[in-house]
Parts: sequence; structure tokens; C-alpha cells
Amino acid sequence: MIASNNHVTMKSLHARVVKQTKIEPRDMFMLCSYINETNGLGCESLFKPVFIDGGLCYSFNNLGRDDIFNDHVYNYAKYYEVPHKMADYFNVETGYKENVGIDAYPRRTLKPGPKNGMTILLKFDDKWHDPTCNIFFKGFRVLIHSPWEVPLFGQYYISVPTNKYLSAVVEGEYVRSSENLSKIKAKKRRCYMRDEYSLKYFKIYTQSNCFLECRTNYTLKQCGCVQYFMPRENTTAICGRPLHECTQQAESAFIKEQLEANLKGYDFCDCLPACSNLKFRVETSQDTFHVKEFWNAIGGDDRYLEGY
Repeated sequence: MIASNNHVTMKSLHARVVKQTKIEPRDMFMLCSYINETNGLGCESLFKPVFIDGGLCYSFNNLGRDDIFNDHVYNYAKYYEVPHKMADYFNVETGYKENVGIDAYPRRTLKPGPKNGMTILLKFDDKWHDPTCNIFFKGFRVLIHSPWEVPLFGQYYISVPTNKYLSAVVEGEYVRSSENLSKIKAKKRRCYMRDEYSLKYFKIYTQSNCFLECRTNYTLKQCGCVQYFMPRENTTAICGRPLHECTQQAESAFIKEQLEANLKGYDFCDCLPACSNLKFRVETSQDTFHVKEFWNAIGGDDRYLEGY
């Protein structure tokens, strides 16, 4: 009964803290342009809030909760909330359906170049920066990931410092497996077909989703709860501050277990890559960005420049 009460308290406390500390899109996004269009596609319609290991994040082009997670997984209201169903436009194995048009979801660009991609102007307020969380960096972090994966800061990310213009060239590569590959055993081909490895929390198998699920199960086993960003059922407790040390120890032990398994020639989580897989190659460059001059040139509202 005590555990149950703590569970309820922790859930309500977490939801309240998130609501109080959440940075609203209107305060952070000054301008969003997708395929050279700004009218009719506001930043809030393009970016949806999601929970990741670095806190609250806004994601572009991610699938909705019903396409990413299994039905028993609990999600907070308005998180991973996307007004599109993948089945209407897209299949992970075969790609886009015929005649779905340019408004298909996940969104896509059909030509290279800045005008055929996305432009975002972000505002950073110094009061958002907490040195206890990150003393070395002030700005934003950007992750490039497939629409059906939960992004994690433990993976590769791009740092976007304040008062900088950053250009990123993103090249997608989709590796599709042959039907004949299924005749070879998974351990020999070193990858899983989508339908041969079912995950507890996720509808679509990827190596990243598999690792997150393994990490979640390990934390639950060690601490009796999971961290706030991990997939869970409604009856699973969220680890609060009193269990912070336990979760940190579990993280360290989990990494050691993986390393020891690798040295012995096996995978601790049994998370092989998916045979059909979407990967991204990213090249970036940056320069000084003169915010006021740019904002004045496009006739922007001066109220957005408060703090600069």
C-alpha cells in the first residue's frame, strides 16, 4: 500500500513539475519555415512535445503514440500526439504508398537544398539555463532520428550554441532487406526482420528501441521503478529523487554488463540491428548569427527580441 501511494504521488508530482517548468513552443520558436513556406504551418503544428533522457524535447516528423508504442504503454496527454496515422501514408518496409502526394506523413522533401528543407529561428532565454544540469554548454541540442524511434541524448546529437547560424545537410539512407534473407537464421545474418522480434513496449523493432526497452527492464528490476522518460505501464512507478542514486547505479551497472558481454562475444540485450533500417548522415557548418539585423530585415515583431 505504501508503494502504491508513493507511486500515485510521484506520478502527480512529475506531471506538475513538467507543467511548471515546460518551455512553451511560442516562447522558444521565433520562426519556422518548411519547404520555404511559413503560412499555415506554425511552429506548434510542426513540433510536438516528447519525453527523452535529457528532459522535454520538441520533435519534428515523429510518429504518434499509437504508431510507436504498444497499446498498454502509458503516455501523458498531448505528448507524442500527432494528428496523422502512419498506415494512411507509409509502411516501414515498403515506403510511401502510391498517390499520397506531397502532404504525406512522415513529411518528406523531394529535392535537396535549403529552400526544400526546414529553417528554424530559436530564442534562448538565460533563465532557462541551469548550470547544475550543464555547466559547459548554453544553447540547444538537436538529434536526428527516424520517425519511429524514441530519440535519446545518449546517441549522437548536434550542439547549437546561442547567437550562431548552423546549417545541417542531412542525407538519409534506407537499407531494405531481401525476402531471401529471412531464410538465414538471425544470429548468422546479424540482423532481425521486423516480424521476428517483438518488443514489449514498441510496435516497431529498431535497435535503438530495443536498447531503450532493455535499459528500462534493467532499471525496473534493480530499483522497482523506471525513469520518467522510459516507456511504462500505468501501474509502473516512476523513480523519484529518493531513488536517484539507485537509478544512477543501475545506469552504470547496465553499461558494464553490456561491455562485459561484448568482450565475451554476445549481446547483453540481444538487440541486433533491424535488417531494414533508416540511417542518416549529417554534415554541419556554423557561423555568427546577427539576430537583430535579421529580425529587422524580415519585419519581425520586436517583442520577440526581448532578452537579446
